[in-house]
Amino acid sequence: MPPQITKPPFAVDKCVLLVLRPKRFLPEGRPILINTNRELRVPGGPPSPDTPSWTQYLPQDDRPFLIGPSGQEFKEFDFVSKRCQGQKLSVFSLLVNANSKLQAIKKRNDRPFGIDLP
Repeated sequence: MPPQITKPPFAVDKCVLLVLRPKRFLPEGRPILINTNRELRVPGGPPSPDTPSWTQYLPQDDRPFLIGPSGQEFKEFDFVSKRCQGQKLSVFSLLVNANSKLQAIKKRNDRPFGIDLP
């Protein structure tokens, strides 16, 4: 029987963001906006009525985490899930989603300055 990708160790309960190469991740020390009020809706369900909370985070040359406006390290993406146990995020779904977004950026003509993808 194949492994269940919606159960441990494949299911995602939290996401940690490590910045291994800050100068390549955010050129020229620019900030990144992160929505700190995330909700995972049921697939195909209505969008969340909650308002996003976009916060600026900056890379630090000597640290693996982004730093927020209060000087706090941004270590984990918090999210509320409206999904049932069988609809949990999987590592595979996150990789497919990230690849899809990177491919879409490659095709944009109005790509922000400093975003260079191979």
